Amino acid sequence: MQTKVVTNDEANLRLDKWFKKHFPSLPHSRLEKLIRGGNIRVDGCRCKSNHRLEKGQKIRIPPFEIREHIIKKPRIIIPQKKFIDLILNSIIYKDEKIIVLNKPPGVAVQGGSKQKEHIDGILDYLKFEYKTKPKLVHRIDKATSGILVLARSKDVTVKLIDAFKKSLIDKIYWAIVIGSPEKNSGIIDAPLIKQTGKYFDKTEVDFSVGKRSISEYRVISGLSKKFTWIELIPKTGRTHQLRAHCSFIGTPILGDNKYGGKLTSLTNINKDELFLLARGIRINLNDIGKNIFYSPLPKHMKDAFEYLGFDESEGQSFG
Repeated sequence: MQTKVVTNDEANLRLDKWFKKHFPSLPHSRLEKLIRGGNIRVDGCRCKSNHRLEKGQKIRIPPFEIREHIIKKPRIIIPQKKFIDLILNSIIYKDEKIIVLNKPPGVAVQGGSKQKEHIDGILDYLKFEYKTKPKLVHRIDKATSGILVLARSKDVTVKLIDAFKKSLIDKIYWAIVIGSPEKNSGIIDAPLIKQTGKYFDKTEVDFSVGKRSISEYRVISGLSKKFTWIELIPKTGRTHQLRAHCSFIGTPILGDNKYGGKLTSLTNINKDELFLLARGIRINLNDIGKNIFYSPLPKHMKDAFEYLGFDESEGQSFG
């Protein structure tokens, strides 16, 4: 049996991420089994894989874990300068506490098996005058563009993650949907569950075992019931929540092939983009100076607005 102590740099890291850092060859499925079986413990206690570690905590590692640790180092992927410049040019605000990005569509926030370039992989290039890199405190889908906030210190990271959990951060999304909702405004209260298969993953409404998920919506403008510009306010933060909820009420987001919004009716518009924008965010914390941020329309949505005759000045802002 081996014991390792959580260092200062590892504070607030998830338990599964800690193991990925120290034992990169250990399969995730095997790690989950060890955690569920209580073979891995933190300060002598059972923990889930998403447990946030604290400095000084002791992690118990079973002996066979060491034998399975292959010395082979993971292949280091050096990010392309073009991608680094893209993210650097996406910064719309920076102070001593936070960095705010206007994330371009098609850019992943975190990596995956087929995702070589992502924001999490280039955080070292966003340190600027600091010695430590900023941290992710929330995520938006790869296909979704808009506001993404990074924390520049550990204490701000903890505060912002806690603020997201306690709904102290308000978000506004803009979307162009196919069709028109039955009502001009409403609340979508439909529980969601993530279904994962060998070749797909999708979030679906399931009233028996799904987690409660709530989204508010408001129609801003529409065209003959064919396309509608709506404002969405997520009250919970499930994977693909807004995309699944829009599909559930019969108005899938334009360009969303996964949830029924395949683009077939607009011409001269980029058909490979999702028409969903993380438009604005408001951080309700006293010790964050500037706390309201807005993202401009990305090119494909701006082109669609002009084509459909939508006036972006009609969109609501934070009061």
